Parts: sequence; structure tokens; C-alpha cells
Amino acid sequence: MYQIANATAVQEMTSLLSIGDFSELCEVRPSTLRYWDEIGLLTPALRNAENGYRYYSLDQIVVISILQILHSLHIPLRSMLDIGKNPTPEQLRALCQSCDEQLEAKIAEMRANQEMLRSYAALIEDGQAA
Repeated sequence: MYQIANATAVQEMTSLLSIGDFSELCEVRPSTLRYWDEIGLLTPALRNAENGYRYYSLDQIVVISILQILHSLHIPLRSMLDIGKNPTPEQLRALCQSCDEQLEAKIAEMRANQEMLRSYAALIEDGQAA
């Protein structure tokens, strides 16, 4: 019969996901997660000392989502290095606000481009541009 020395540790381990399950859930390739770990961008919640397997917590899904948004904004990975190192709720909130501001700027730029294209299309339709 086995005795559990630390029920909290067992509970934490059962809420962890393997790199394969986590990558599938977050739609990120395992190789990307390994690379992010190597450069210190996103450290797994647990690393098995015997086999090196990486395990991620469900809380890290928020961090992954923020990293994906920042990556889509073409923000260099090196500038995001502090994000994945156990960010505090304050840091995550500040990052979300920063992302929101950058997205608003991109949306405004895209709307301006959309209006310009509509203007060009109208000119072409009126025969004023070729």
C-alpha cells in the first residue's frame, strides 16, 4: 500500500498537462514550446528530473494566448522574455492592456487602408483611374 505524503503535490500533478496535450490544447507545436523553454520565454510548470518531460499548468494557457497575440503583432520574442517567467496578475494585466493598445493601432491602420481601397475602387468604377 502506498501512502501519499503530500496531497497538494499529487493534486497539482493531476492538473498538469504533458507537452503534447498542452500543445494540442493551445494549438502550438511541441517544438515551439521546447524552444520557448530553451530561451526562457515559457518555462514549464514542472520538469521531470528523471526523463526531462515537460508539464504545463492550465494557468499557462493565458500566458500562451498573450504570447500568441504578441507574436501576431510581430513583437520580437526576445522582448517578451519576462512574460513566461511566472508572471504576476499585475504583469499579465499590463500586458493585456499593452496588447489592446497595439491592436487598436493596427485596427485603425487597417481601417484607413480599407477606406483607401474603397476610394480607389470607386475611382476605377467611375473611370477616373485605370
